[in-house]
Amino acid sequence: SSGINAEWPLRPGDNQISAYCTNLVNKSWLYHLSQIATKIDKYLKEFGYDAAPFLPEWYNKLSTIVKLDYPPNTVCVVVLSNADMFDKTFPCYISEHDPELKKGTDCVDLCTKHYMTKVRDVVK
Repeated sequence: SSGINAEWPLRPGDNQISAYCTNLVNKSWLYHLSQIATKIDKYLKEFGYDAAPFLPEWYNKLSTIVKLDYPPNTVCVVVLSNADMFDKTFPCYISEHDPELKKGTDCVDLCTKHYMTKVRDVVK
């Protein structure tokens, strides 16, 4: 087992999470972090993104090329675009920001950055 929990949202007591979070964060902090990750995922789903929390330790055990240089108990959130982002969000972003976009700009990256900056307000 890789230790990555495929269940979403994460809940205190999930066996795979507990194996990695023992002595890292107490159960109330784990619950609090899972609530934040759930808020992020719920907010971003509306715009065609999926989000899930992970620990750098999990990633570093799987990756042979790139290692994340963070303490093992740092909680990270991976954000991936799904089909809805390309069908709904991206075309709207392009039409709203067309005059601001420069030739050669990675418009998908700009669109994602736009929505990621709004995530800060969600987790406050």
